[in-house]
Amino acid sequence: MGARSDPEYVRTACDAGLRRLGTDHIDLYYLHHPDFATPIEDTVGAMAELVSAGKVRYIGLSNVSADELRAGHHVHPITAVQNEWSLFTRECEESVV
Repeated sequence: MGARSDPEYVRTACDAGLRRLGTDHIDLYYLHHPDFATPIEDTVGAMAELVSAGKVRYIGLSNVSADELRAGHHVHPITAVQNEWSLFTRECEESVV
């Protein structure tokens, strides 16, 4: 997914991905970049609906803060987190790790 993460876009992007992949489900569906206009709870809620529909098995989040991770996990279990962590980018050590 791109910079948009509103529920409608999440559903549309998932359906498009399923068609491109020629499959009936996605094992791990990642939100790569949350947008600041959409609460993370709304985005994860839409992703949780895709899990309930059998289109997605697990949900992952990328580039999220600890607060966003907690808020998303409150809506639905988050299976994977992918944040940048390097010698030059160490902010996640203080809040996520």
